[in-house]
Parts: sequence; structure tokens; C-alpha cells
Amino acid sequence: MKARMAIMPLEPVPTLLIHDAAPADQDAICALLAASQAVRLIGDAASQAAAEATARQERPQLLILSATRDAAHTAAILRALRQGPCPADQCSALALARYADLTFLAPWLDPALAITGYFLWHELTGEALSLYCALLCSNPRLVMISQALADVLFPLARDRISRPTPLLSAREQEILPLLADATLDYATIAQQLFCSRHTVRTHVRRLAAKLGVPPTRRAVVDAARARGLLHR
Repeated sequence: MKARMAIMPLEPVPTLLIHDAAPADQDAICALLAASQAVRLIGDAASQAAAEATARQERPQLLILSATRDAAHTAAILRALRQGPCPADQCSALALARYADLTFLAPWLDPALAITGYFLWHELTGEALSLYCALLCSNPRLVMISQALADVLFPLARDRISRPTPLLSAREQEILPLLADATLDYATIAQQLFCSRHTVRTHVRRLAAKLGVPPTRRAVVDAARARGLLHR
């Protein structure tokens, strides 16, 4: 049997780990990254402030998102970095999921995040990381996805292709970015739109019906991002 030749990037890729603060799991991932010759771990962060501070100082070329409990938390941090020190044309992103579950993965499907790799947490071996980084150096736009996650995501992609993008009213297009802003409650949104909180909730229910999701603010925002209707 022929021995496989190791595939390595020319130089270790400066890498920032973004996680949701599950200490035991993140310690294991940090240890794997520290031992890898493919990456140079420049830090890890569980908050937007810490991630932005490290990114501005160290200029990572790769962001690794690790979520064991809440993918939305890491997606929000990445979204902020994309608008600041880590634009998609200068920094790639790799997502590590604990579960092959569509609800869990949904926050990472926003095209604006420009994630180019999707793996389950336990699939990130040293060899897989070296291969990803080598391919990343040769083709930054190449998307890699594990078979387990492909089995979950591909049916969703086929469903989106077969379903037309829902037509949103001008008012619905106006309210979506406000719903996506976690700092705004319904009362503040109502004030900005010069309407009542009841009217805001009515818009949420109508958006949910159009997007085919439960009538909650979180479900509407995640679905809108995943379908390219919301880009921040």
C-alpha cells in the first residue's frame, strides 16, 4: 500500500479560534491547533470584543468557528468581523459543529459569513486540517464540507432551489434588519417604524409564514439570512 504524501500549506496559516465558551471542548481544539504544523494559533475568543481586538492586532488569515451549544453566538461574532478587520477576501472561515442538525447549523448558512468549510467537531483531525489549509492557499473560494453535514444541508439546498424566494413587501424589507439587531427590543423597533408592538409581532408572524418557519423572531432572522434575504 502506498504511503500518502502529507499535504501542507507553504507556511502555517495565522488562525483565530472563535467559540461559545465550552471550556473542555475548546481546550481540546486549542491543543489540536497548537500541535498542527498547518496553522499558527494566534488566540481564541468567546466574545466579539476579544475577537475584534485579536483580529486587529494579529490579522488572521483563517477563522475557525467552534460551537457546541450555540452556533448563533459564533455567527454573530463572525458577522461583526466580516464588517471590520476580517473581510471575506482577506480571511477564510471554517465552521465546526457539534451536531449534524439543521436547526443548530442554520445561523452559519448566511452567505454574508462566507464560510468555506463545514465539519463536525470530531472530524477535525490534524490531517484534515492540513488538507483544508493547503487547498485554502490554492483556492480561497473552494468550499469543503464533510459527508455527515452534506447529508443534512444538501436536501435544504435542493429545497431552496425548487422554492422561489418569497417576495417581501417594502415594510417587511424595512423591518428585517431591525429584527436582526439583537440590541433592539420590540418597543424600540415599533418606535422606529412609528407603529405598535402588536404590529411588529404581526409582521414577524407574516414573515414566518412566508419563510416556512415557526413564528419567532430568531427563526425568522435565521431563515432570512440563510436564504440571502438579510446580509448582516
